[in-house]
Amino acid sequence: VFRHATGNLGAYAFLGVGPSPDAVSRAGYLVLSESTAFATQSSLTAVLDEYREVCQAQKGWRAYAAQGGDAFIACGAELAANALAANGVSVHSYRFDHHSVNSLLPELNSTHTSELPYIFGDPTSYWQSAVLTGGAFSADEEELSSSMMHAWTTFAATGSPNGSAKGGADDVVIRDGAWPEWPQYMGGDDAQVLHIKAEEVTEVVSHGSIKLGTCEAFWEEILQG
Repeated sequence: VFRHATGNLGAYAFLGVGPSPDAVSRAGYLVLSESTAFATQSSLTAVLDEYREVCQAQKGWRAYAAQGGDAFIACGAELAANALAANGVSVHSYRFDHHSVNSLLPELNSTHTSELPYIFGDPTSYWQSAVLTGGAFSADEEELSSSMMHAWTTFAATGSPNGSAKGGADDVVIRDGAWPEWPQYMGGDDAQVLHIKAEEVTEVVSHGSIKLGTCEAFWEEILQG
């Protein structure tokens, strides 16, 4: 199961970069950009040029969130999913687009790792999750978590996230009766991805409707070496 991330690295604010997404100065942005260029063996000038408009429009941390999210999460996941699908591996891709209603950082969107408390069914399952969820799920989020646990455990047991791992239709209560059938990801713009949300309907969308243009336009060649 692969996540097509939203490109927001807000969770990394907890790693000492700053107390809020706006805490990084322009100078700090340059330092973080150097780390991106070094880690991806790309040119710092090329990275800064590609994200120049974002940096001009956003404060330092949010500009880096777009850059780092593309480089390290979204585009890497897309390339890995495409490569595995092309080699006959069963891949089911998703985009988690829910921001916890009780989050202690309401200025953040859905971040890296923000789906993990829902997969494990515990809003305090690891050290960052208590901040991302505020330590409690809403009623809609409880149902979302139930659906996600069902899909992940079924995938682990059977190789497909659809159906029931235990063979019974009533083993787990699925939100709104049932999630849509989660199709296998085959790669390309027409590939189907599960768009996971809590307050809105979880639905299957085309990869082309959610992909980041910077993956093909900039990062694909760099990350593939």
